[in-house]
Amino acid sequence: LNTQIAMGHDKLFRFSDFTLTSPKFRFSGDGVRKADGSFAIKGRGNHADYGPLAMTLTGVIDRPVVELALDRPFDAAELANVRVKLTPNATGFAVVSSGQSMLGAFDGVGQLLLPRTGGPSVRVDRLNVAGSTASGLIRLVNGALDGQLALVGHGLSGELLLNAEGGGQRI
Repeated sequence: LNTQIAMGHDKLFRFSDFTLTSPKFRFSGDGVRKADGSFAIKGRGNHADYGPLAMTLTGVIDRPVVELALDRPFDAAELANVRVKLTPNATGFAVVSSGQSMLGAFDGVGQLLLPRTGGPSVRVDRLNVAGSTASGLIRLVNGALDGQLALVGHGLSGELLLNAEGGGQRI
């Protein structure tokens, strides 16, 4: 992390031209730490696997509101122009998403659940795409997805089962 930090006459800490780098990720932006301890950060970056992104972070640093704009985060599904907003709540974060995919436009709402014990999971309350709706619970297990999604609409009725088996993904 490289940045320039200055405290203004208004007693706000401003960090400009900051850059965060890792082997696969680079992010640059500007931000401010307000008198109440909250932050406002805005910037752009690029991930070697997930492509270009823009991010806005506001609020307390350990539970911020995060808005992401991802240009092409998953080429295999032809995801593009993906927007995700994470808003902190008692169980983790509320998630609102939208974008384009190989099946057409999508939008969804759900929860990123962060329990005190056990691993994180995603509760998909509603994911609309191609005239169908999916809902269910998904966990990340050893780098793969595990869980099930109920599918309804546009001629579909059933469940999509996701299993983490043998170091790979099974559907």
